[in-house]
Amino acid sequence: MNHFESLCRGTGVAPFEVNRVETEVVAQRPGSFFAKHVDTDTREAGQSQTTVRMISTVFYFPREPLTFSGGELVFYDFTGRIETARIEPRRNRLIAFPSFAYHEVRPVTAGEESFDSARWSVNCWLHRARHVGA
Repeated sequence: MNHFESLCRGTGVAPFEVNRVETEVVAQRPGSFFAKHVDTDTREAGQSQTTVRMISTVFYFPREPLTFSGGELVFYDFTGRIETARIEPRRNRLIAFPSFAYHEVRPVTAGEESFDSARWSVNCWLHRARHVGA
């Protein structure tokens, strides 16, 4: 089994042809957070996109020792109401999940505003082509 098939199996997403890879580097400093959301754009504006996010990943690379607290990645059930997992942002940790999963990033707290004390991560989304009528 190749790495992509393993990633699909681990996230519960059926294998697909990757049509786009989207990435961003994020430095979350004190007060930063992401409210509860899903990464798949289901709104009307998203329907004009040619691809759809299928798998989301987060790779953490904060400076050690950690000089911040919080910033946990929290997952919820399919209703978005019941917390199902809380994952701490540890250095060299990779998290992968289906892009339709409800999740949030809890607020980061730190004694200073510097980038050295930020919650650093690389976020990546694997897209498939949007099916006609989907």
